[in-house]
Amino acid sequence: MLLPGGGIRRPVTHSPWLSIDALRIVSEGINRVRSTGRVAALLITHYTRILRYIQPDYVHVFADGKIVESGGAELAEQLEEEGYESYVKGAGVHG
Repeated sequence: MLLPGGGIRRPVTHSPWLSIDALRIVSEGINRVRSTGRVAALLITHYTRILRYIQPDYVHVFADGKIVESGGAELAEQLEEEGYESYVKGAGVHG
């Protein structure tokens, strides 16, 4: 994360095993910093649980090392309902 003046801040990591209370506390801190408009945040996750607390401006789907879909918060909701299977198959990823 880049800070004003060129400083670099250590990233906050999200674990799928983070307790609900801890997740809420981390999310409140991220939202508070984002609300200043002076920093940007990049959140990379496979789990949409954290998105209950942090509203994304943009959502990107990566498959096979490329962005294969972009959208707003509604894309995260769609992924939660439908999964990633169509993106993985479409990118030629096997697994």
